[in-house]
Amino acid sequence: MKTSLWRGLSAVMAFLLILSIFGGMVANANAGGINNYLGISGNVVVSGDNTKFESDYGDLSDENLQKLIADEMAYCTEQMEEGSVLLKNNGVLPLDASVRNVSLFGHASANIRYRNSNGGGQADPSREINLKKAFNDAGFTINDTLYDAYRASTVSYVKSGDETEETGENPVSFYTDSIRASFADHKDAAIIVLFRAGGESTDISRRNSKGISSLSLQPNERDMLQVVRDSGVFDKIIVLINSVYPLELDWLDEFDVDACLWIGNPGYYGLPGVINILTGNVNPSGRLVDTYATSSLSSPAAQNFGELTQPRSSLDLNDPENVTTSVEYQPETGTYIIHTRIGETDVTTPYMLTQEEYNHYAERQLMHAYWQKKISEVEHDNEKKFDITDMKFNIGPADKVFGPGGVQLKMQGSAELLFGFKHQYIANPSLTLRARNNNIFDFDEKIQASIQGKVGQKLNFNMSYNTEASFSFDQ
Repeated sequence: MKTSLWRGLSAVMAFLLILSIFGGMVANANAGGINNYLGISGNVVVSGDNTKFESDYGDLSDENLQKLIADEMAYCTEQMEEGSVLLKNNGVLPLDASVRNVSLFGHASANIRYRNSNGGGQADPSREINLKKAFNDAGFTINDTLYDAYRASTVSYVKSGDETEETGENPVSFYTDSIRASFADHKDAAIIVLFRAGGESTDISRRNSKGISSLSLQPNERDMLQVVRDSGVFDKIIVLINSVYPLELDWLDEFDVDACLWIGNPGYYGLPGVINILTGNVNPSGRLVDTYATSSLSSPAAQNFGELTQPRSSLDLNDPENVTTSVEYQPETGTYIIHTRIGETDVTTPYMLTQEEYNHYAERQLMHAYWQKKISEVEHDNEKKFDITDMKFNIGPADKVFGPGGVQLKMQGSAELLFGFKHQYIANPSLTLRARNNNIFDFDEKIQASIQGKVGQKLNFNMSYNTEASFSFDQ
């Protein structure tokens, strides 16, 4: 009866503990809102004379909160104005007051990348300013047919390293006849937004799934620019670079781009600053810290990026026999495609090499094969690879005493190792802070092993080791 009672109490206490931990996490995450609802003041920073430092916005009230929000958004706009960089302008910027009917191109125009993928706070969706709202608030009329189609599109960004890596741009089939027909009513300017993700876990590929650098213009982006150029409708073509990475821009003249503005990640409230630059209300004063190369692969830092051959550890497993690596030469482009396959199916993303890169690749493969051959020759000279479960040693002149055969040891059994960590906190105010916390590493082992030994032909012995036995060794 007592056992059942204690089991019930233990289950209840465990549930309450889990509930309190979860509740504490939720409460801490929403401390501001809970304190405000309960009328509890938060932390107060005081000086030695207990003087309270007042906010420039006074006590918390709806009116003062709106002042704070207005200043915050004005700051974000100013930050965008001073941080954006004008990369090209053949005289179309600032936009004349008559230029107010525009078409926004690029999937990112309707799904702007406000921030990178690092940690940080979230914005209030009700205050978020997207590109459409920023243009509309400035008196522009945008092509809603095109914008709504982008918003309804299911195309999405797939990060580098994935076998189906995508920048998230729509294919040329997206631009149907009805969408193309909408260009004429909003032809004052084509505003094109190109996007690249940046931040934690979003490194880009030197050779992506398309066989080209992720910093270069991707096939769907090229098709979109061609649609804009070949339509012959737009008076001006302006490109906005929504990326923290330096894209390759050797294509600007090819697609008759009149102006190009780098805006990075504008934040949730910064896009009005971009419109202010386009309309000439402010001058962009940003400067680049990166060089926008014609080809990102020309950078010395990119020469070996992602293609380093790491030395193989003796613990590494070889590829299965049915996994093969093959090279296909493309005479049309003079390039080589490297495939890793099982049968006829690619198991890794194929990548493309130029003639120079392939020569370097082939040289590395030949050197690797050469040293593998040398290593195998040394192993063959040593008669047999070392095996801890079946060891043999020559004993030299001692053969005359024990007979031929040397020392032979055969081992069998199993080993289990357990590692743990214990943390103990003692809520005793009489102890120092250090003494209240105790960290203990917990290590346990369970080994059962037996050894059969033989020395020549004269001496045989058996030995077993068991951590569960009263005495570890038995002979």
